Amino acid sequence: MPARLSITLPLLVLSRGTLAVLFEKQGTSATVYYDLTNSFCTSEDSITGGGQWALGPNNQPTKCAPNAGYRSPAQIGSNSIVAFNQDLVWANRAKWCGKQVQIFDASGKEIHGPDGPFYIWDSCENCAKDDHIDLSAEAWSALGGECTVNNPSGISYKVLDTNIKQWRPDSPAGDNPDPVSSVGLSSASIQIVASAPVSSSAVQAAVGSSCTYGRYQCVGATLQQCNNVGQPARLDWQTIVPACANYCDVTRTPVCG
Repeated sequence: MPARLSITLPLLVLSRGTLAVLFEKQGTSATVYYDLTNSFCTSEDSITGGGQWALGPNNQPTKCAPNAGYRSPAQIGSNSIVAFNQDLVWANRAKWCGKQVQIFDASGKEIHGPDGPFYIWDSCENCAKDDHIDLSAEAWSALGGECTVNNPSGISYKVLDTNIKQWRPDSPAGDNPDPVSSVGLSSASIQIVASAPVSSSAVQAAVGSSCTYGRYQCVGATLQQCNNVGQPARLDWQTIVPACANYCDVTRTPVCG
């Protein structure tokens, strides 16, 4: 019996140490969309726009959140949340939500967050275009993000087939790509450089109106926000929700219902 144990245990260690890679991307970039410390990139010349830019994203439910309980990054209290390709997440939350993400800087060194392993718990619309990832300010800074310069580039990441957080559908909507009710915006839907903050003067804008950072407008049933987009960053209208089911209203707070 001891001889069998001496053979079997190393094999178990090896099998546990080898995790399947569900998705891998090299030579990409990282953007920032939430900051639980509310202290990163607050100056006016920051690519985030400065001020309390993170208050909105910090408190918006993520796309992997259940319909009740701890839903936003602030409620979860973790800097390890990663916003991943929206098309993939919305198509199959059960496959992607909660999966561990290994992140490597431009030199190939793996970075580690203060709150444990990184994991997918949100979706990112613009990440679907080039498979970059959207992160907390802590993680973004660790990769070399500089507030007045630009986003870290040349990074790589792997999505592993292991769950750090378990996703479970808790409503009849289940794995529906985008169950619509009277809800606020997904935090990761508002980014390329950084999520624009919810402006206190977010009023409904006429189609074709000037793009002022953080402002929302409804174009028919399409909800848009003026945000920094592209490399280098420029102000432009960005679609947050392509087609609200019943109405789009930004008179007081942005709502798609």
